[in-house]
Amino acid sequence: MAIPQSDDVRAFSYWLRTGRRLARRSPATIEVKFNPWHDPANGEFTFANSGDYHARRGGGGDFGGGGSSGSYDAPRSPRAAAKPSLVKKQQVSKAKAPDRTSIVPVGLAVRPPVETFRRVTKNGYEFELDSGEQMRRASGTLTKGTEKRNLRGQRVAGGSDRRSTDDGGHYIARRFNGPPDDFNLFPQDANFNRGTYRLLEEQWARAKRAGKKVEIEIVPGFEAGSTRPYEVDVTFWINGRRESIKFPNEKSEKRRGK
Repeated sequence: MAIPQSDDVRAFSYWLRTGRRLARRSPATIEVKFNPWHDPANGEFTFANSGDYHARRGGGGDFGGGGSSGSYDAPRSPRAAAKPSLVKKQQVSKAKAPDRTSIVPVGLAVRPPVETFRRVTKNGYEFELDSGEQMRRASGTLTKGTEKRNLRGQRVAGGSDRRSTDDGGHYIARRFNGPPDDFNLFPQDANFNRGTYRLLEEQWARAKRAGKKVEIEIVPGFEAGSTRPYEVDVTFWINGRRESIKFPNEKSEKRRGK
């Protein structure tokens, strides 16, 4: 059970805690404890050493066992503590705006234009030609036949990139009804033309004589600016069974299978 305190007891207790005299007040007055540490921005109480100390330096008295001595100054009001001259403004550094002319949006990077090929169908085969009329892909099902020769085309195939050791070879041979057009001719190393490529054509001819279906796809590889392919990539299907071989267009090409 709490023991009622007289006004004198309360005043003495207040003086012990704060070092200040308690003025006479009405019973409804709220007692306010004194804390010398305040936040300078809003005047709220803080823990020791975490705000501004508003008591008189050297004061505060000595809290020995019997009481206190000395005195404290009243704390500054929150308005005084928040004066602009007493509060350091935060330095905000403004970053330099990026040069938008050097920014490339993600997904919008400049890409080289994709070359589109012109498609030509001749003698049942489909040829894809680039802007220089070079054959880039030939495909179709082999048929039997003997096309006429294009002697002029075979002599000039490859132009200035043609080598003295080259033949005017056919991507699709005359015996399979390969067209005589220039796009079906290319500067082909003579050893390659008369060696491994001829052996491959013999394999196709045997399959045709046996009544089998032979489908082909031929893709030459070119170095930039050259009209002479450095390789010929051939894929073929005999009755649906797929095989693929890549031939270098060089004299060093060995006989197929060795």
